[in-house]
Amino acid sequence: MLKLPSLPGIKSSVFTKFLMSYVIVFTVPFMILGVIIYALTFDIVKTQTEKTYLNAVHDAAKNVDAKMESLHVLSAHISELQWVQKIMYMRGNTVDYNAINPFAFNYYMNDLITLKGINGFVTDMAIFFREKDLVLSSQGKHSLSSFFDDAFYYDGLTADYWSVLLAERNFAAMKYPAQVLTYKQPRKLLAYMQSLPMVDKDFKATFLAFIDENTLKDSLNISTISDSGSLYVIDRDGRYVTGINADDEMKKLLTVQNAKQPSLLEGSIANLKSPNGDDHIAIRSDSTVNDWSFIATIPLSTAMAKVNRIKTLTLWITVLSVVTGLIVSYILALRNYTPLANIVKDISPRMLNMPGASKRPNEFNFLQKALHSMLDYEDRTKEDIEIYKPLVRNSLFIQLLEGKPAPSSSKLLEIMEITYNNSFFTCASVVLDSDRAIPEDVQNDVIAQLSKRKNAVYFVDIGGKHKVIVINSAYKEQIEPSIEEIVCAFKNAGITYKAIGVGKTCKGLDELCSSYREANAALDYRFIRGNSSVIFYEEIEDAFTLPAYYYRTEKEDHLVNFIRFGNYDEAIKLFHEIVDNHITNAALPPAVARNLFYNMAACALKALEDLNIDIQQAFHMDEFLHMETYSEMTGYIEELFRHVCEIIIRKKESKNTVLRDEVLSYIHEHLTDRNLTLTSLADQFGSSLSYLSRFIKNQTGTNFVDYLNKRRIELSKTLLARELTIREVALQVGFDNDLTFRRLFKKYEGINPGEFKSIAGGEKK
Repeated sequence: MLKLPSLPGIKSSVFTKFLMSYVIVFTVPFMILGVIIYALTFDIVKTQTEKTYLNAVHDAAKNVDAKMESLHVLSAHISELQWVQKIMYMRGNTVDYNAINPFAFNYYMNDLITLKGINGFVTDMAIFFREKDLVLSSQGKHSLSSFFDDAFYYDGLTADYWSVLLAERNFAAMKYPAQVLTYKQPRKLLAYMQSLPMVDKDFKATFLAFIDENTLKDSLNISTISDSGSLYVIDRDGRYVTGINADDEMKKLLTVQNAKQPSLLEGSIANLKSPNGDDHIAIRSDSTVNDWSFIATIPLSTAMAKVNRIKTLTLWITVLSVVTGLIVSYILALRNYTPLANIVKDISPRMLNMPGASKRPNEFNFLQKALHSMLDYEDRTKEDIEIYKPLVRNSLFIQLLEGKPAPSSSKLLEIMEITYNNSFFTCASVVLDSDRAIPEDVQNDVIAQLSKRKNAVYFVDIGGKHKVIVINSAYKEQIEPSIEEIVCAFKNAGITYKAIGVGKTCKGLDELCSSYREANAALDYRFIRGNSSVIFYEEIEDAFTLPAYYYRTEKEDHLVNFIRFGNYDEAIKLFHEIVDNHITNAALPPAVARNLFYNMAACALKALEDLNIDIQQAFHMDEFLHMETYSEMTGYIEELFRHVCEIIIRKKESKNTVLRDEVLSYIHEHLTDRNLTLTSLADQFGSSLSYLSRFIKNQTGTNFVDYLNKRRIELSKTLLARELTIREVALQVGFDNDLTFRRLFKKYEGINPGEFKSIAGGEKK
């Protein structure tokens, strides 16, 4: 007797494939003979009829599913509306009318009316804010009791019933068609309920959509079914929802059968005997959106005729051919499979008993995976390194540009692919026209071109429009041609830039920060040189070697921030302080004083540029350049600051997303800085503590401290997977000590950092 070889832990899908191949070869010809005989009469009528009705049921189900899916999309859209979010997360049990103007509710109702019109499927809609006992609909503002007692009265259902129902979390829940008095007008409505936010267990509101039953029936009214049969919509629990040409007796039969045990599988066609004894064809299609089933019933006499006479003969022929083919197929498949099974069993007895071996799909995959497991692990490790390498390299260069010492370990620089064979380093500071990064293909092109000169080049993303290019060259004379290569590559790629400032060449990575400061200083002259200019620090160095003015860069940053926030009084105050210290008290030469005024004007233009506001509408360079007295230039600067602040205030009143992006970007860039506090952030952006605290809370949904700690904990999870101690990780992400870090990690992640490090280490292995 032929017997299948036993292989522990191996699923013989190879044997199954052999068997199926022979089954197809030896059974299909016999089956085709039977099918041809039967198809002459039975399939011509039955197949086409069933296909027509099946497609009709699917179409009806798809129509309704599309409508229901639109409700999910509508729910998601409503939950993202700013005013819905504002009311949901408003503290207290009542609406704070200091935060929301009462007249704003008219606009909210108009929003709901507009969304209802766009959807087209919904008769009416409402949002119930459960903590505020507020129902806002397209018809008006109500309490829960007044809404269901006066506006939408369900016969026999009190407001207390709805209060209990809406107190639970509802995900696309349905209240089936019932008689409702909507503003004293009787209608039969279906209610759709969706808790908001949709992904949050602690929901704050419930979206209600009311659908007229006739609207639902219109989606079901497929002529193929309605002309010759009936269509019933039944839920998973056997409850009748609605239907077309529904018969009460048949409805009872279908609901009872569906409640006990579904009689039809999705997309199947079966015979069904009605209560009056007539045979019907029953076709079912299940919803892909909710738990509804769409069952169509068509009288058998209408659909079938004269096809049963040859059914018995065809059936016997088919069974005989299948049995014969299966026997032959099994014998041949076993003979071909036995050699493979014996080889696997002989050469891999230990591997067959390995944990998880039973999950191997077949013998071929078992052997293949055993041979390549080590290679796969190595590839995954390399992929992980490649993913984090650009981020770490960029962060390392930012630290060098800020003046922090270069890493003492050359191994780290090697891993980050920072190799320099030349002595000289030069920083080129670039201000692009947009926030997008320099494309990789452009970077690769520049690297390839400069490598021909034996120069190395690194691209650093400072954030926003500001990029830095670090050039490592053997000779100072190579810098200018290298910059020309970069400009040419930008032009060929269609990358537009406002200016490129090039610092002086320095020796060693530790002096890179000085070249970076000089490059930024050269950038300030772009407002005189014009857009797309390349400015070398050597060209404007004389302006810094005259009996010069000097003030800390923080003052200029504060001046820019005062202007950027529209704080005219503080900006003018700081401007006069700088001017008095350098001109009135220090008696600067006219040429140097003129440069000081140019710098002050540049601060206003920097503020405009950061906010993407057209510079030309605020500044006329020719007029300013021809002024000859300090008083004229002072008056012009004062008027310029006033005009710029007015433009910025108007821009801010319409939209404050720029401030949000800058604040969050600044937090992310200085995430690991232990001195980052709400006070330092307020000083940086020229804002009060209370305003900035409220602003961050509104924009992120949490206060500054929680937001900062959560971001640091997220960053620490990456570092914990490396060969670092918990204390080293805590200090690197910005905490003063590891005790605070451990406490906050446990608070936000549910486990302590040591447990997380063990888990991460296990996954890595």
